[in-house]
Amino acid sequence: MSRSSILVVGTGGVVGLLMGAGSVTSAVFTDVATVSGASVGTGSIEVPSEPMATFVPDPDPQGADKPTVDLAWVAVQVDTGVGPQPVSGYEVVGYDAPTGGSGKVVCRTSATSCEIARQRFSAYYSVRAEVGAKWVRESARTPAPQDQPVS
Repeated sequence: MSRSSILVVGTGGVVGLLMGAGSVTSAVFTDVATVSGASVGTGSIEVPSEPMATFVPDPDPQGADKPTVDLAWVAVQVDTGVGPQPVSGYEVVGYDAPTGGSGKVVCRTSATSCEIARQRFSAYYSVRAEVGAKWVRESARTPAPQDQPVS
């Protein structure tokens, strides 16, 4: 019995090594999620860019105002076959680690920026683009600004 292997490289940076005896199954990974549903039809959602995070210190020397983290990202489009359309909204998700774990939603918006108050600070942030309730694409995580205090 002979063993064969194949290296699979996807456009999203996913790499896998498939090994098998005899036949080999291959896979291709992309950065586009194909979606379908009653309200939009069929299409794909772009993967959001990593958010840019900026720490904004408390401007009041007495601490009456609270420091914030401002996050901004590039608008995401949905391709439905009849031209690009904007997504219905975004969620900013905070994580404790660069990979794995469950995140917590720290902001919901239809804009391409969000201000996070200190009580919701996280070590890493990502952006989820949404179309309706079920079509979601999430960006890679970006670390919190180095000058952001730990909450």
